[in-house]
Amino acid sequence: MKTRIVFSLIAIALVAGLILVTLGVPPAASNVQAVELSRGKIATPTPLPTAIPGVSALAIQKYAQGSKVITRQKSGFDISAANFRYENEEIKVDVCFQLPSTADWRVWDATLQTKSGNLLLSTIAPRELTETLADGKRRVTTYENGVSWNDIPHDGQPDYLCETLAFFSPTAEIDLRGIDLTQVSLVIQSIGALPREGQECAFYLETVQSRLDAKGLGIKLDCVSQEGGAQVVIARKPENMSQSDAETLVSKESIESFIVQGPWIFPSSSQ
Repeated sequence: MKTRIVFSLIAIALVAGLILVTLGVPPAASNVQAVELSRGKIATPTPLPTAIPGVSALAIQKYAQGSKVITRQKSGFDISAANFRYENEEIKVDVCFQLPSTADWRVWDATLQTKSGNLLLSTIAPRELTETLADGKRRVTTYENGVSWNDIPHDGQPDYLCETLAFFSPTAEIDLRGIDLTQVSLVIQSIGALPREGQECAFYLETVQSRLDAKGLGIKLDCVSQEGGAQVVIARKPENMSQSDAETLVSKESIESFIVQGPWIFPSSSQ
């Protein structure tokens, strides 16, 4: 899935794939009808809902493997971690958190601090995802030994995601097998979500535009939905603002729209 926003090229690597984002001015001619982003000014960005305490801790119980669950709250979000382990030449830990919205949320950035040095995030593998369906049921998707899902009656609890984070050493001097896993700390710097396929225009029309409006930047965006993606363009900007500056501001607000900053810190010694 690719989103084009005709000016600078931004590549954002995700677990689910790679999305390429470009921004720019509207083309002189287009055979696709543009959709105006400003359907009415949103005075302030719509805040994400505050997580309900206990959801992440309950969700991770089945993956804790007898270890203590560590829960931390930051920016209004609970994240729970458990089961620090050495596996397949990597150090892994399981985490769960309540989904802030229906977007495709993931742990965005994380490190593992050890006495020998910091380990870098290698892979993020989903373990379990719950989603509320249009018919009111809950879909539980699990990723153990392949992908399977089950639609069940909704229990009224919020949706959540559980993932396994894997870490590797950036230097040969650090022997992962020799690391004391009772003396490490998982640091999740941020979680984030890009808009799902088909929702790109709504994301820029509503979420990003609301942030631009709230700051009084005088930038208006248009969006074109078309086969293979969406094209977002800067339709209007202040005369004294360069195109480059406008693009930078839109890029900044776009990124901040789908990133929630932590950090959430989980010392394994808490287990």
